[in-house]
Amino acid sequence: MNVTRIFLPFIALGTIFTPTVKADIRLGAVYSTSGELAPLGVPSLNGAKSAVRQINEEGGIDGEKVSLVVLPTPSSAKIAGDEIKKALTKDAAIDAFFGLADTDLACAAARAACSKGKVFVTSGATSPRLPEQSGPRVFLACFGDNAQAAVAAEWLTNTRGSKKAALFYDNSKTYTKLLHTYFSEAFHHLGGKIIATVPFVGGNAPRIPAAVFKADAIYLAAETALNAQHIIKALRDAGFRGPIVGGDGYDAPSAWVGTPLANDVWYTTHAFPAHTKGAASATTTVSFSTAYTDATGSHANAFAGLGRDTVLLLAIAVHNAHAEKKPLASVLGVTRDFPGVTGAISYKDGSRVPVKPVALVSAHNPQNQPLQITPSWVPRP
Repeated sequence: MNVTRIFLPFIALGTIFTPTVKADIRLGAVYSTSGELAPLGVPSLNGAKSAVRQINEEGGIDGEKVSLVVLPTPSSAKIAGDEIKKALTKDAAIDAFFGLADTDLACAAARAACSKGKVFVTSGATSPRLPEQSGPRVFLACFGDNAQAAVAAEWLTNTRGSKKAALFYDNSKTYTKLLHTYFSEAFHHLGGKIIATVPFVGGNAPRIPAAVFKADAIYLAAETALNAQHIIKALRDAGFRGPIVGGDGYDAPSAWVGTPLANDVWYTTHAFPAHTKGAASATTTVSFSTAYTDATGSHANAFAGLGRDTVLLLAIAVHNAHAEKKPLASVLGVTRDFPGVTGAISYKDGSRVPVKPVALVSAHNPQNQPLQITPSWVPRP
């Protein structure tokens, strides 16, 4: 099939989506469709389902049709891993698994897949340590947290002139602890100083030390937009008026509509539509966006794009592994210049984390992504 022409008709959520055609490529999709991570999981899953439908409508990948076994989960790491084990008990022919947008859940799912000899590609869990921690068949289709934290530090330093920052982070989640570490390293590398570090848990606002009000900016590593808003409200009520920046967990645009808490709040997220070198063509992106909006009543966001890119990337790799009679991990590992709507994907120098653009988004206008940045310096994983 022509991989530059994918667009997304909507398919309703369900336990298992099976096309009416005989499928040669079977992929398991693991996403949080309930709980606090559903705002990221649902659009990702819808994007993936729709891409599979389009692949099959165009005749498959060189004739090989694709089916999707959907494993909807709550926002639970244990259940994410258990669902993969159950799925393989029922259907050992599943070629590979993909999904999730949280590091703790993805780690559990990836380990479960690897324990059964299967590849797992996360579409949105951004820990650059995930492949090494989870197994030799684990890949990211998204950028790493070290890249998005570096972009936040670079933007605050170069654009906002920030020299002193306070750092708030959720101490209960791997994702937010990694953002804390990487932002601190990147900000120091750029000559900045962290003058206060404040841990919290979930959306529970911590005591705000006096040093925070001497900061030029705050980096707030929260798991979700709603968690972030609780802390932002406490900061604004206490009198902090400077910029507040976070990561892609904030990327739930509906959460920011109509709230003054969005004022001078920014977050890094996955580029969509990516306009950097090697990304999908403008025609592909417009078709994707129009079809998604027509079918769902919602604008396609970065996580919908990641779902689309990941399932297409993986389906093509499975097809090539079948054709070349090679292990899927080795075929996927030599991917170069895959044209995604969230940016080109390449795995180079043995890394299973691609180098991709990072968008810097205003929470006040989350549909607009004028800034897409590849950081000049990235902390080591």
